[in-house]
Amino acid sequence: MTITERLLELAYVVINDGTISIQQSTEDVRVRDLSRAIQKYVDDKKPFRLFIARKSDRSWQTLTMRDAQRLRRKEPVPFVKELLVDENEMDPRCQLIDFQFPTRDSINRSDVHILVLKPEYVSVAPEWKPETTWEFSLLTLAHYFLWDAVVLLRSYRVFTILTTPGLATDREELRGKFHW
Repeated sequence: MTITERLLELAYVVINDGTISIQQSTEDVRVRDLSRAIQKYVDDKKPFRLFIARKSDRSWQTLTMRDAQRLRRKEPVPFVKELLVDENEMDPRCQLIDFQFPTRDSINRSDVHILVLKPEYVSVAPEWKPETTWEFSLLTLAHYFLWDAVVLLRSYRVFTILTTPGLATDREELRGKFHW
């Protein structure tokens, strides 16, 4: 067995739905072929983006059951934001040997080697939703202008009554008309 024929067991997690699985492959396989194999397993026709799940200290990202459950519920998981960066995206033309994955004998059970990103994934941190914030601000702005118009209209009517002789005789009569 040559070095390019070493068997790998790569743990991956699909960020969009929390699917966790293992893909067996050899080091001479290209990333695009690995992506196609994962596509068949996940049963999705759209092309995926693969990211290496290696942290800045060169260790592999670990996945706890809590993190897996949060991914399934589409809640933010801290390591996702750190690892889904351009520098970690795997080039489809590269071979797996270029990424120095651990061999089958040296893998840790809780390690994740690859993060799989489906095309429909929109946000890494869903706690900020710009469309909701924007919609709320437009609604608030509309209420503000509507309130200003009502106040302006009432002020104009009071001014008209006060400045026109004979329309209002005293303050109590004004209160009865405008409920202020």
